[in-house]
Amino acid sequence: MLLKRAFKRSAVSTLKELTEVTEGSVCLNEVQLVGLATGTIDVPFSDLQAFFDQHFRPLPEIKKYHHFRHK
Repeated sequence: MLLKRAFKRSAVSTLKELTEVTEGSVCLNEVQLVGLATGTIDVPFSDLQAFFDQHFRPLPEIKKYHHFRHK
């Protein structure tokens, strides 16, 4: 059974229930939680923006369209 179908047929209101539905949907699904419902995080995350700010300078108007041509 697909996860989407299993999720529709189940009453899920906690992280533990979601884990059980996911693991029971297909034999290949293995749940690996990165945090708990209490807010604690088991997997450390890096602040990539701070890392890149040390090594690169910001590009102005980076989110606008640009046209490049090869000379």
